[in-house]
Amino acid sequence: MPELARDEQQNSAARASAHAAEATDGKPRSRWSSHTTFLLASIGSAIGFGNVWRFPMMAYSYGGGAFMLPYLIALFFAAIPMVVLEFALGQRLQRGHVALVAHIAPRWEGLGWATVVGTFLSAQYYQ
Repeated sequence: MPELARDEQQNSAARASAHAAEATDGKPRSRWSSHTTFLLASIGSAIGFGNVWRFPMMAYSYGGGAFMLPYLIALFFAAIPMVVLEFALGQRLQRGHVALVAHIAPRWEGLGWATVVGTFLSAQYYQ
């Protein structure tokens, strides 16, 4: 009996994975060519010239070492876990950000669009 339940779960997971590999319009989504390519693209998007040039000034302006402690706490306990969660959900569900949020909670689709608009506006600052 437990083997039957395990087989059913594996089949269900395989169907969900096969379905998730298709975009909402039925076309297969493209994938990263290698793990290294994904890693370099992720690092490149997270570390830009705006961060490299502005961070030392911000650290100096807000107290140097006194600024670094809350910054590192926020980085390790909020920012990094949220980025890892978004990557993991995107990889598992094979959807873009707005479709991902709408899949988790359809009423929150506006939140997905708000984050896209916020990202676009903050990118304008760094241009």
